[in-house]
This record gives sequence, C-alpha cells and structure tokens, in this order.
Amino acid sequence: MSRKLKFGETPFDNLSHDEMVAVVFKLYNALAMAYGVIGGVKKIVAFDIGHDHYWHSKDGGGYIALSKAEEIFNDQTLLKKPTPEEMKIKAFKLYAALTSAHGVMGVLSQLATMRLRDVSYWHEEGRVGYTVLTKTKNLLEEINGDLDAFDIYHCFFKYATPILLDCDTVLGTDGKWWYCKSCHSIIHPNDVEENHHRKPCNGKVRLLTIEDIVTFEKRKNERVL
Repeated sequence: MSRKLKFGETPFDNLSHDEMVAVVFKLYNALAMAYGVIGGVKKIVAFDIGHDHYWHSKDGGGYIALSKAEEIFNDQTLLKKPTPEEMKIKAFKLYAALTSAHGVMGVLSQLATMRLRDVSYWHEEGRVGYTVLTKTKNLLEEINGDLDAFDIYHCFFKYATPILLDCDTVLGTDGKWWYCKSCHSIIHPNDVEENHHRKPCNGKVRLLTIEDIVTFEKRKNERVL
C-alpha cells in the first residue's frame, strides 16, 4: 500500500548525501540513455504521431521531454562539486526530466504496438528500446519506493518543475506558478490578474519558489494557529 505524501514532500527528503550522489548518477545515466533512444526513434515515427505538434510544439510531449533533457545536459554546473542542497536540486531536475522521457518512451512503445511496426524494439529482451524503457521504469520505481507516482507529481513536481527547468511552463500556458504570502495561495498564471485565484486578497504576488513549496504545509498550519 502506498504511503501518502504531504504537499511539498519528495522521495529524496530522507536520503543521505552519499545516497543522493548515487541517485543523481543513476538518474543522469538513465536520462542520457532515454534521450538517445527518443532522438533515434523520433526520426522514424515523427510523422505517425504528428510531426509538427508532438515534436516541435511547446506543449508536445516529445518536444517537452527532449527540451528538459537538453537543458540539463547543457547545464555545466552538473560538472562541478555541488553542496548537499545543490545535489538535491539536481536530483529534482533529473527526476522531472526522466519521468517525462519515460512517458514519451511509453507512448512510442504503444504506437509501435498499434502500428505493428518493429514491436520487438520495445518488447523483446535485449533490444535497446526494451532495455532503456525497463531500466528507467525500474529506477523510477526504486526511487519512489512506497510512494505513489501520482502523489509525487501533485505534491511537488507539478509546481516545482516549471521552477527547476527554464524550458518548462505550467501545462497549457507559457507561464510559471505564482505565490501570494498574504493569503498563502499558489496561483495559476492565468489567474494572476483575477485577484489571486478569485480570493479577496490585496497582497502582492511573486513567482513561486522551491522554498515556498517545501514550507507550504508549515506556513498553512501557522496561519491556522
């Protein structure tokens, strides 16, 4: 049975520094493999999915996954020795990018099955697609442990990923999440001009931060008290 998460919690919260280093290394390698597989298959199946939208539109699944991976690979700070907090942020970024990549590989696998086109690439042991898809699935499950992936997304990464990765935005928009300290609200970018998600508050809003997400429950409880 899955353990329920509180808002702002992640699978990385109780890892030691050495465990975090090991996880970041695994995530980076898995993302590199997934990026290679997606990039290769893209050339073959692009027109089956919808070349212009899926691979080139900002809200296309293939475009989003490849953009996240490319942003991380172009981040030279990954090569420097990070502090424990910086290492945790790297883990967040890699996890967010790998979940996107894994989702895209799932779509490509299903498409191959539907089209009956080189199905063995994704479903036959020893083939590259099968190997990478299985490795990413196992790694994400290992990291998630007894936590539900749906909870992990909605308690943290739904709000954190647009902060962590410049290329990411709130689904269906070109914007980022906002925050109002006065009424303690996380605000959708489309609602910023509508009085803080239609709440009667005159507080000033600013862009949401990782710290806001992590401390959200604590601040909410303090307001209740």
